[in-house]
Amino acid sequence: GALQWSCKHGCGLKCSGAQLAAHHVVCPARPMKCPICLDLVAPSNLLQHFNDKGHEMTNTGKLSDDVCQVSGRWNYKGYCRQAKGSSLAVCLQGWGADDLFFLRIRHCEDQPSVMITAFHGRSPHHCRVTFGNSTETCMTFRIASRPWHEYQSGRFKAAESGTGLTFCADSAGLLCGSDGEVKLSLEVLR
Repeated sequence: GALQWSCKHGCGLKCSGAQLAAHHVVCPARPMKCPICLDLVAPSNLLQHFNDKGHEMTNTGKLSDDVCQVSGRWNYKGYCRQAKGSSLAVCLQGWGADDLFFLRIRHCEDQPSVMITAFHGRSPHHCRVTFGNSTETCMTFRIASRPWHEYQSGRFKAAESGTGLTFCADSAGLLCGSDGEVKLSLEVLR
């Protein structure tokens, strides 16, 4: 038979060299950049990395066996003044040690828009994102999480808008409280 090679990321897969090159691009054990410090971290070590580095992570609130939720506040007015235009709004642990989710909010470089993207460390999930300070004034979106290795920082260009949910930045501004903050909620659905 053909010579078999083991995956260099330690996931246990053995296959031919040609298949292995394609596998390395999508391997679930492949190290990815930490969205906070940009260190390379294997998904199975992500939670330990966050703890070791003291990265802020919001603990999950399990609503049921099928839904994890976290709430936070997004300083919209302060965020609009940031030169880099990217903000990690929330991070939560799902149902396992390497099952972490990040919600990234980015401003557009060339038009007044905001893009929301949810990223997963292990497997894709549907997410419900709600912005607003009350039930009367809120926006709720349902988005699919994207693989963590697709994570980008900084402002985005209009041509990238298909990589997340994009909406007019002024819409988010309408949801601000008097303190310039917008309450947000991320629900990850199993």
